Amino acid sequence: MDLKKVIASKAASMIQDGDTLFINSGTTTYFTAVELKQRKNINVVTNSVSVAVELGGLPTFRVILLGGDINAQYSFTYGEDVKDQILHYRAIWTILSVDGVNPGSGITTYHAEESVIARTMMERSERTIIVADSTKLGGESFSRISPLYSGMILVTDHGADQKIVDQITGAGVETVFA
Repeated sequence: MDLKKVIASKAASMIQDGDTLFINSGTTTYFTAVELKQRKNINVVTNSVSVAVELGGLPTFRVILLGGDINAQYSFTYGEDVKDQILHYRAIWTILSVDGVNPGSGITTYHAEESVIARTMMERSERTIIVADSTKLGGESFSRISPLYSGMILVTDHGADQKIVDQITGAGVETVFA
């Protein structure tokens, strides 16, 4: 958890007052939301119930919780209703918590129903920040979200295998160490 909090703090430091964000569900994105409380005039569109609850009461934040089917165990919404709602918004940043970052297969998640949501968020934003601790680098999970591409930013910890980081960077992904 300590690594995830450090990564979250680094990711949140990239966000400026007035930015608009898509944030998916996950532990590291939740910790990022906690760190974002230092910002002002932020618009957040999320499918994470935890992120919405964490930020929803802040007076200078506008938080939109995307409604649809709910995964109560992991506290996120998904489905066609959620995907359709995302299409109404445009963001500067998408902040994604993922289960695998692999040079060959890209970014992946355990939750197939959320991979569509994450992909749609990425398509509707200018930039993507992937928050993933070093244990997820080189790994591949059940459902592919996206290949790696230029313009993505990976925020990870110093425990990352340098060979894998070099391969990820070779795909055009900027890597930032927390």
